[in-house]
Amino acid sequence: SDVCSSDLEKEFHLMQIGHSLTEGSVRRQLILFSFPFFLSSLIQNLYMTADMLIVQWVNGAAGSSAVGIGGEIVSAFTFLIIGFASGGTVLISQYVGARRGEDVEQTIGTLLTLFALAAVFMTAVMYIAARPFLVLLRTPAESFENACSYMQICMLGNFFVFEYNAISSVLNGTGDSKRPLIFVTISGTLNVFLDLLFVAGFKMGPNGSAWATVLSQAVSFVISAAYLIRKSSIFRLTRRNLRLSRTKVLLIIKIGFPAAVQNSISSVSFMFLTALINQYGYAASAAAQLAGKFNNIAMLPSSAMSGAMAVMSGQNIGARKYERALSCLKEGIGLSLIVGIPLFLASISFTPQFMSILARGEPEVIRYGTLYIRGFCADYLLTAFVFSANGFITGTGHTLITLCSNVLQGIVIRIPVAWALALGLNMGILGIGIAVPAATLGGGILVFAYIATGRWKQDVTTVD
Repeated sequence: SDVCSSDLEKEFHLMQIGHSLTEGSVRRQLILFSFPFFLSSLIQNLYMTADMLIVQWVNGAAGSSAVGIGGEIVSAFTFLIIGFASGGTVLISQYVGARRGEDVEQTIGTLLTLFALAAVFMTAVMYIAARPFLVLLRTPAESFENACSYMQICMLGNFFVFEYNAISSVLNGTGDSKRPLIFVTISGTLNVFLDLLFVAGFKMGPNGSAWATVLSQAVSFVISAAYLIRKSSIFRLTRRNLRLSRTKVLLIIKIGFPAAVQNSISSVSFMFLTALINQYGYAASAAAQLAGKFNNIAMLPSSAMSGAMAVMSGQNIGARKYERALSCLKEGIGLSLIVGIPLFLASISFTPQFMSILARGEPEVIRYGTLYIRGFCADYLLTAFVFSANGFITGTGHTLITLCSNVLQGIVIRIPVAWALALGLNMGILGIGIAVPAATLGGGILVFAYIATGRWKQDVTTVD
């Protein structure tokens, strides 16, 4: 009877390790689960946009250009670690679907330890590489020193950023997208308040924006870690759990490495676009950074659906419910288009008015920003298909395919097309914008072709 009781307790624990997304209405669960993803990303993008806008309004285009360029380089390293975090999310979501509670706990401990070590390494690399990166991006002289100091201050928050993303990926993998929303809301609100205080109040310029970011990131880490350790039932903070499991490290790398490289390729290709744009001066640079924030927000519905798709498909693949996983993909595309189509139409019609608000009436910034968004905006439609498909493939664990798709987009298509249109055909910043949806279309064809083969059903939760 003792053995029977122990088995029942273990089974009860396994049933409590996360929110199951393998039963019920696919559409309803996608909406409910993706909405916190969307709000979390929206808040993050809004406070990142607030960084630039407050500096733009107080210090002008040169200041916002510095924040935009410096922030782009910092984000590139952050996206790299987020790629590895997706390996943890996929593992946890599949373990949850398969009711493997001990594997969930080992994966969490490994992820937290691995990211702490990565934060130390990345901080050293980024500090040394700050100026060379800014030179490669052809940063305008008016923005160079402020961009460099902005980056160096932001690097101090690497530990908080990496660990928060680890915890967020853990919670998302278990089906909990609400807590990360709460954490980022608190952090984002604090960030905007500190921006106003440091930049507008204390006149600290771009450096004030950087300190606001670091402090808000520290808060998001503290509250998320406190929840994971004290309130969550999925992880116990012990010396035994907080260590590297060789098997789990290999699996995180196996699944996360392609996603990390994919994010890096995407970041590098967009940095190339930034370097092209910077040749037109700091007004064009500021316009592209401001327009880029708008583009990021416009694509959030598709991005949020991709994140939700990865977890939902992961859990259903873990439970061997392949048809339900495919239903998630179809519903995700439809829901993304419901938002993407109006955004596309609005961006075509009202971009000059919107850029006028962002740029505080600076004519050159408005002109460049309008051209860039109008070239870019077809991506709001294409990403409804491609982001959902990428999220689906990520959830299956076959991230090598999304890596190949991203190489095709970022290296084979986006960079050559941008160069050819901008410089070869003298289309300038409009041609650079057009290169983005052209690349998305090419990558999407590859991903959907792979889905049609059915090879995504193969198990990835073992080390070869």
